[in-house]
Amino acid sequence: MHASSSILDHLRVTFDDKNTLSNGGLILSMTLAEKLGLRSLFDVQVDLRYSVGRANVGNKAMVIAASLLAGVTQ
Repeated sequence: MHASSSILDHLRVTFDDKNTLSNGGLILSMTLAEKLGLRSLFDVQVDLRYSVGRANVGNKAMVIAASLLAGVTQ
C-alpha cells in the first residue's frame, strides 16, 4: 500500500502566460477525483475476473476520466 506524507488542503492555479495549454485545468478535476477516492472505488468495485487487462483497474479508470474531461471522443 502506498502512503503519502503530504496533505493537499487547497490548490490554486494561475495563468500568466499566453502559451498556457488549454487543458491545464485537468489537475483540479483529477486532484478532486483522487481526494474523493475514485481510484480506490474502481479498484474495489470493478472485478474483471480473468479478463486481459484486469490489472490496475483504478489507474486505467482515472486515465479514461481525464481523457473524457479533456474532450477525447474516440
